[in-house]
Amino acid sequence: MNLKKYFSYILLFVSFSTLAGDFRSSDWGDSISKTKTLESAELVGQDADALYYKTSIASIEMLTFFSYLNDALYSGAYLSQEKYMNKNRFIDDYNKISKLLTKKYGKPSVEDIIWLDEDSYYKDERNNWGLAISMGELLMRAIWKTDTTTIINGLRGDNFELNHVIFYEELASKERVQKLEEEKDLDLL
Repeated sequence: MNLKKYFSYILLFVSFSTLAGDFRSSDWGDSISKTKTLESAELVGQDADALYYKTSIASIEMLTFFSYLNDALYSGAYLSQEKYMNKNRFIDDYNKISKLLTKKYGKPSVEDIIWLDEDSYYKDERNNWGLAISMGELLMRAIWKTDTTTIINGLRGDNFELNHVIFYEELASKERVQKLEEEKDLDLL
């Protein structure tokens, strides 16, 4: 392969690899207006610090949140909108998303099944773990880290309701958020 053709392939690869943002099509630090121009999903809500979109991932209906601090994107999340009678279907969705995230980001740095109630009747009944999660007795999470982002796939519940959330947060934003919260607290004193 000649050198000119080789460099054109590299340029093409770099162009396509930059199409994906830190969260969906957006990069950390993007403004609300920029995200609105980049995002193709249906906008269903907006407030001063957030955008909300209706989306679907792996055939799972999701509400997608973009969160901003001083008009700079710092986190995003997907919240499952599914309503299942069989609570174990949420575990199936969690596992499906975990497999996709592993395919994209590699093996998670953390994979936890945490029993909040060590004496749970359902601990040895895997076919009832969805129910145990909905009762707040069990939670599941997996965490991935990239150079810029922490990604958490989480499943937890309470009062017989389950929440499946996929959360993305800019690594650098934690300090920025803490500093702004401290400034707000200082203003109150």
